[in-house]
Parts: sequence; C-alpha cells; structure tokens
Amino acid sequence: MMNESAASESSSSKSKMIPTQPSHSVGPSGSAQNIKSSLNAEVNAQAQLHECTLPSVDCPEKIIICLDLSQEMNTTTFRSRAGDKYSGLELAKRAIKMFVMHKSQMNPKHQFAFLVFREEATMIQSFTSRAQDILNTLDESEIEPQESDSLNLTHFFETIKENVELPETQGDPQVMPPPYIIRVLLFFGRSHSVPINSCQKVQRELESSPYFFTDVLYIHEPPSEENKCEEIFKVFCDLDHNGMSYIFEQSKYTTILNNGAKLLAHPLQRPRQLDAVYKIGSPIPTPTPQPPCPAEERVY
Repeated sequence: MMNESAASESSSSKSKMIPTQPSHSVGPSGSAQNIKSSLNAEVNAQAQLHECTLPSVDCPEKIIICLDLSQEMNTTTFRSRAGDKYSGLELAKRAIKMFVMHKSQMNPKHQFAFLVFREEATMIQSFTSRAQDILNTLDESEIEPQESDSLNLTHFFETIKENVELPETQGDPQVMPPPYIIRVLLFFGRSHSVPINSCQKVQRELESSPYFFTDVLYIHEPPSEENKCEEIFKVFCDLDHNGMSYIFEQSKYTTILNNGAKLLAHPLQRPRQLDAVYKIGSPIPTPTPQPPCPAEERVY
C-alpha cells in the first residue's frame, strides 16, 4: 500500500514545514503553520470536553465520496518520478479507486455513495456495497469546460444530511457499538477559490452524532502569493470541530496517493492524526489522555 521510502518522503516533508506536528497534516507554508497551531489548541480543548470513549470496532462504514469537478482539477498538473504528468482529477480518481477497492476487501459490508460538486453538491450514486458500481460511476465523471464559483459548504452539508440517517445505539455508547458510522471523504482540488461556509448549523447537527466523521484530501498547486492555498486549508481545518478528522494537503504526486492510503483506517480504530505514525522505527507519540464523556453529554 505504501512503501517505506514513500512514507519517509511524506514524513520528512512534514518536518521541514513545521516545527511541532499539528493534529492534521501540515499547512502549505509558514503562515498556515501558525493558523493550524492556534486552531489545534481550540479543537483539542473542545475535544477534551466532548469526546466520549467509543468502542474500537470495525463496524460497517457508510462512506460518501465527494469529488471536486471544478475546472482547476483539470488545469493543475502533477509530475511523477518517471516524468509523467497527471491532472488533479486523474490523481483524485486514482486515490478513490485504490480506497474503494481496498476498503471493500477489508469489510464487504462497507457501503459507498458518490457525490460531485462545483458550486453546489449533487448526489449521483446512493449507498451501495457493490464497489464496482462506484468505480463505474467514477469513470463516467467528467469536468465540464466552465469556470466554477466557490464551493458552498452550507449546501454541501445540506445535501449530505438529505441522504443519510444518523446511526443510533441502544444503551451506553461507550459499550455498545453502532450499527454503522457515516464518513464524508472530501477530495478538493482548487488553489484559487476559497469555499464559503456561511452557516454551520447543518454540519453541527450531523456532528451531534459521535459516529459522523469528515475527512479531507486537499490537492493543490505549490503555495505562492498568487494563490489562496493557505486560506483554503484554514477553511478545511475549521471543519474539524471535534479533533477527530483526518485532513491532508499535498502538492506532490507520490504523497497524494500515500495520503489516500492513510484514509483507509477505520475512524473508530485509528488514533488522532497527531498521534498517527507511518514511518518504521519512528517513536510512538504518547496520546493525550482524554476524560470520560459526562453522562449528560452522551448521545444515545
């Protein structure tokens, strides 16, 4: 899935960009490092207050794969070590295919849905456990030759809410596993268009369930004064209210695919992103102890 040299490359790129590892993959440049550092403190404080210790089980996942079909996904290119060029859309599709194929092999009960977005989101494939159906729909997804306005994240989460039913458990959620969890997997590929999140009410409603997760793989061109990569990255970091998301950003061919592989881990079984280790021989971070969830804050 990921060889040691590739893992080394991903790990070393982080150490060059940031002095202290944040809870997410590092921001595109120094100012983004400062942004993420301050956000981490707020997120960790909230997580310590609200996190419940959930059963670490491989229950079925209902995964909504969300693909950016903006024009930038075609115009931003990445070069492999062999010198071949790929568009952001081609790399995103590669990462999605790898994810769906391996995830369905891990547990055939996992289900996948497929959503595409430009300014607004559209669900084009409802939940199915047939991985090939998702791959066929993915192959048919093409970018229209038109410019897109900023992604409306409010409408994005409204579309998700209309197509999911939050799981419920009987009894203590710290003991009883859920019948399934819901995970949003967002592949975003713009460097000049900042998503708009005018209202977080719907997202907060979805997050009222401890079994709802949002992960992001942000594919972008090298950060510069001519683009808005740092501002975009901050918007995605702001989506992680509970400190449980995996948010990766990359502008290199190899690490884009590597980070796609890191998303295979089950949200109920993976550590926080801050505590994740991918390089063989790396010291294992000591996770920050979390207090038990007060009874009045538990979601049943």
